[in-house]
Amino acid sequence: MTAKKKQKKRLIPAECPNKTNGGNPYSLSDFLPLLQEKTFAQFFLETLKKAEGNDPDAIACVDSYLAPTDGELKDLCVPASQVASMRKCTDSGLLVSVTAKQNS
Repeated sequence: MTAKKKQKKRLIPAECPNKTNGGNPYSLSDFLPLLQEKTFAQFFLETLKKAEGNDPDAIACVDSYLAPTDGELKDLCVPASQVASMRKCTDSGLLVSVTAKQNS
């Protein structure tokens, strides 16, 4: 074993609503690293699928975790006229669904 300390993996509670981050939703750039934790990625992907099926509890859960900023959406070339609609959980959730799937 080297002198370096082992980094403890940060476990994100997989619960609804989001109680991490002071109960505030994460921006897209802050949320993507959370999906590196397999258990959380699986939880979020399953919740996102339910939200896409119009499950109101799942929609509220996704919204409690993820709120992309206007700047993030504009940086992704989302037209200004569509920024508001991309804030809906199923649309903003699609921005992270590939990462969640890869890590689950």
